[in-house]
Amino acid sequence: MAIEIKLIKFDKIQFSYKDTDETLIYKNINIKIDFNFLYILNDNNLHVKFHLIYDYKSDELELPELITLSFITVYNIRNIEEVYDHELKKLKLDQKLILTLLTMIIGTARGILVVKQKETYLSDLYLPFIQADQIYNQMKEGIEVKE
Repeated sequence: MAIEIKLIKFDKIQFSYKDTDETLIYKNINIKIDFNFLYILNDNNLHVKFHLIYDYKSDELELPELITLSFITVYNIRNIEEVYDHELKKLKLDQKLILTLLTMIIGTARGILVVKQKETYLSDLYLPFIQADQIYNQMKEGIEVKE
């Protein structure tokens, strides 16, 4: 029996940017991305919080949190017993599945940024291509489980 994952909710989009009259050189932007996975046993839902920060720093100007974006996606997991370790109280999701989720969330973030930045001076700043496996390899913690 295979597990099934279904997107059931997209929630709490928060976007902000700092205005400036200065000309920004995009190579001076540092991008930070963070994912938090939380699995809730009672309802078989996996909550993934995405958080993105663009920091700008040059010799002349420093703008921490030039852009911030965060949102939550909630996935329902059917047949969870296939991947839940009751002893360790952890989900053991297949790497391909996690990479697929990360890719979908990064793509969603890219789309949100295009829409939110459309009417700002940052309209030509795009989230660069990010490989999900690079983020996966940097993820140090597993999925937190709440009972």
